[in-house]
Amino acid sequence: MDPHQPYRPPNDFHVFTGPTGEFDYPPQLIRSLNKYDGEILYLDSEIGSLLHYLRKEDLYDNTVIVLTADHGEHFYEFTDKNGHGHTLYSVETHVPLIIKAKGSPRKVEETVSLTDIYPTLFDIVGIDLEHEVQGSPLLSLENQDRVPGALTEFTRYSCDKAYVSANRDKLMISYDAEPDALITQEDETATSLYELKTSHLEREAVTNSGLEKQLRANLYLLYAKSLEYRKKINVETVKLRNDSLDELKALGYIN
Repeated sequence: MDPHQPYRPPNDFHVFTGPTGEFDYPPQLIRSLNKYDGEILYLDSEIGSLLHYLRKEDLYDNTVIVLTADHGEHFYEFTDKNGHGHTLYSVETHVPLIIKAKGSPRKVEETVSLTDIYPTLFDIVGIDLEHEVQGSPLLSLENQDRVPGALTEFTRYSCDKAYVSANRDKLMISYDAEPDALITQEDETATSLYELKTSHLEREAVTNSGLEKQLRANLYLLYAKSLEYRKKINVETVKLRNDSLDELKALGYIN
């Protein structure tokens, strides 16, 4: 029930007809955006039905609920492609994250990552992790020995990386390297710096050598930690069922 290509909202939710967003979209693209918004509306309705069921069955108060997404969606804002898996701009990488649990509501103001969800859930239910993981528990970030901010990597067609600081400053770097190659600063071919608090659509890059140096240092620190963590992972081969393979093919994840 996730909003995803191809955009086919149920008829009752295909209700959007006008321009949308803050970009100047052509008419044919607006139709796709309206369908995408219809899928979001349908998802919202289904989530409401789930929450209603949990309350009706007296399960809501003792249930931890996580609302998030693995990616956003690109509608030709920065490239000649739409969908996702093409760039590291915020239209694809900035996703919602809402966690419902017991206790007083709170908002984490700094930039966090989806890798923080796993340790956060263990922290909420009071289970100690017995192995090293990426990410940090969001309820106690101030007590963590961590590099603040979030690293995003794109290795599908090219080698690109982006770092967003705790204060929502963002550095995007492209590399002259194979998608999964180990990289250094010598491999850099292009950089873009954005202050997302004042330019959340990333229309205007800024020049600030001091800030860029700081963000680059944190990007490479997080990248080094990521490489170190990957070396410790024991990868096991798993044979998928045919129905699982069909689902992955339908989503475009495998050929």
